[in-house]
Amino acid sequence: MRRFQLFLSILGVIILFQSPAQAQKVIRGIITDAETGETLPSATISIEGTYIGTISNVDGEYTITVREFPAVINVRFIGYESFNLRITEDSAEEQNIALNPSRIELGEIVVTGEDPAISIMQEVIDRKQIWRKQIQTYQSEAYTRQRISNDTSIVSITESLSEAFWDHEKGHREVLKSRRQTANIDGSDNFAGVSYLPNFYDDNIEIAGFDVVGVTNPRAFSFYNFKLVDFKSIDDKVVYEIAVTPRRKLQPTFEGTIYVLDQEFAMLSVVLKPNRVVNFPPPISDFSLDYEQQFNNFGGDFWLPVDIRINGLIKIGIIGLRFPPIGFSQVSRVSNYQVNVPLPDSLYRNAIQDADDLRFFVDSTSIDNDSLFVRSVDVVPLSLEEEVAYQTLDSTTTLEEAFRPKGFLARFIDFEDDDDYDDDGYTIGENTESNSGTGSTQGQGTTRQRRKKSALWQAIRRGTSIDGQFNRVDLLYGALKYDIRTSDRRVRFESFGGYSFGYDEPSYGTKISWWPARNTRRFVLGAEYYAKTGSRFNSSLYSTQLLSVRPLLGYADYFDYFRQEGFSLRTAY
Repeated sequence: MRRFQLFLSILGVIILFQSPAQAQKVIRGIITDAETGETLPSATISIEGTYIGTISNVDGEYTITVREFPAVINVRFIGYESFNLRITEDSAEEQNIALNPSRIELGEIVVTGEDPAISIMQEVIDRKQIWRKQIQTYQSEAYTRQRISNDTSIVSITESLSEAFWDHEKGHREVLKSRRQTANIDGSDNFAGVSYLPNFYDDNIEIAGFDVVGVTNPRAFSFYNFKLVDFKSIDDKVVYEIAVTPRRKLQPTFEGTIYVLDQEFAMLSVVLKPNRVVNFPPPISDFSLDYEQQFNNFGGDFWLPVDIRINGLIKIGIIGLRFPPIGFSQVSRVSNYQVNVPLPDSLYRNAIQDADDLRFFVDSTSIDNDSLFVRSVDVVPLSLEEEVAYQTLDSTTTLEEAFRPKGFLARFIDFEDDDDYDDDGYTIGENTESNSGTGSTQGQGTTRQRRKKSALWQAIRRGTSIDGQFNRVDLLYGALKYDIRTSDRRVRFESFGGYSFGYDEPSYGTKISWWPARNTRRFVLGAEYYAKTGSRFNSSLYSTQLLSVRPLLGYADYFDYFRQEGFSLRTAY
């Protein structure tokens, strides 16, 4: 009897693990041009009759999961005939697809009066206002990959799988289900997601803190010039290529190209970037963002985003200080929409505050590992360059090192590196003698004492740094800073002493932090005393040291200062 029960238990486990595999099939392949053989990046792939879809990567590669059979996979790319692929349980997993260019005979564009783009865009805006009113909520599944690079290579990659929610009154929310990242990024620093990304069908779009009027805003004609520049086609339908240029020079707007499907008068795709008004003051010398987004109605009435692709570049530099260019790219795939469904009330409990930090939630039941990535295949495949980055980037490849500045002011930039010591207080990479082998115990003890003294001196030396800056209050300010941790890394001591030549006062302070729990660093207690020059506000982009050159060159000081003295106790989890 017991053997029979054991047999049933084993059989049940086998069935449990085999059933999902039998009920679905992973389809993967490469999408190419049938005539030239060139790969087609960002082609849209969807399962007919559903809201499930994905896009191909930069090399034309794709993966998609079919859960019900038979199914029809539809592949679309502007300028090509769509391709329908029927999938059954017996179909091969590898399905390479070649698309034929779509040719449609159209006459030359001759504009004698108002540009045709005006009436086309008016129809797009009118129809959008009708169907957008019918959408109250939606829920979707999202995959996001963010990549940071310098002028030579990829520096970091972060990925996430999440559930995205939208309410027409309360806005966006997102629940992070799983994430993975290169070894040099901590999981707690991975916030890749879609809730902050633009939907170019919105009336207004926030870009880098600027409120930008959208190209389908009812008042768009007051802000934009639209010009019909070309015709393309998809299947037997005409696609209008419309150039967008700003009408106002001092208003933050977009410029680029949008593609509108004839008869439906819906945007299929946009390629846009903010105009030069969306910019930042020195030391940022160049700031650029390029957006690409595609839409699909999945056979219904609502045109919803299926992706967003962003490429950005930031250059930071002043006289005597130049950082490597910071490259940023992101690709997000949104799929499996559920429209006009009830959303969990818990997502919007604090909706009245409508703060950005309330958009993003973490599902603690699955976020500790990347198990969903192991099981999920509906992600945009990694490029070869990204696969190499995952293999080669380790915990020693820090962002500080990748973006270390050059110039005579670089010595004043303090890059903290708290991970250069092992648990015994030795610097990482330092050779230590083994207790085994020949030699006297006394000699080994003396050697270890010398090494501990050497390690202590190195810790003191490495924990000491010089701080300097110039502003309209301190004029010239110089300080000596000291920062050290105990060997078990549970106590951190920081202190500084400096002098301001502007108002002839010393600045000084000390701070101690203690992590009482041995197995986690999430809980900390601390105390601090300080007497120094402070700023009325802090900036995540600029430091007081970085902007010391501005007043020296005659520019207005960026910060507003005051003398502060105080004592604080803190606790944090």
